[in-house]
Amino acid sequence: MKPAIHRQLAIMLLSLSLFGCGFKLAGDTAILSESLGSIYLVTKNLSDRQAASLRNTIEGAGAEIVNQPGDGRVSLSVSIITVPDRILVVSANSGRTVVRIVRQLGFNLKSASGQVLVEPRTLVQQRDIELNSDRLLSSKAEKTRVAEDLEKALFNLMIYQLKRIQAPVEVN
Repeated sequence: MKPAIHRQLAIMLLSLSLFGCGFKLAGDTAILSESLGSIYLVTKNLSDRQAASLRNTIEGAGAEIVNQPGDGRVSLSVSIITVPDRILVVSANSGRTVVRIVRQLGFNLKSASGQVLVEPRTLVQQRDIELNSDRLLSSKAEKTRVAEDLEKALFNLMIYQLKRIQAPVEVN
């Protein structure tokens, strides 16, 4: 057999084995249900950067953010709690420190009439990182990057949970 045929056969076998085991590419193309298409967003304790990231995540899931509560609009309340960093390990010899960074996201969802659709929930994400005391600027930048990644993961986790609910459509 020619090498090209071997390559094609190997690719075909690999593809079949991936599909057979249930493999899917990362990312969910499903959007929020139609009843969650229009969301009045109430944010607490979010910086401008966090609020913008949250809005982008919600809009990316197929919902429209509206400025006023009203008929047919659910109300989503979201807050972020920054848990103080916790030092896990300090190495005097190397100047390295392992720090745990934790972010918590609280949210609940109510219908336009005030009916609770999702009871208040708290989601938690954490990551341990190694910082170098000799490189303070890069350590600070690393902490900021990790905190932003944790927040984005929390927003995506919240969207995933919202995708699983079906808000009732209210008729007046």
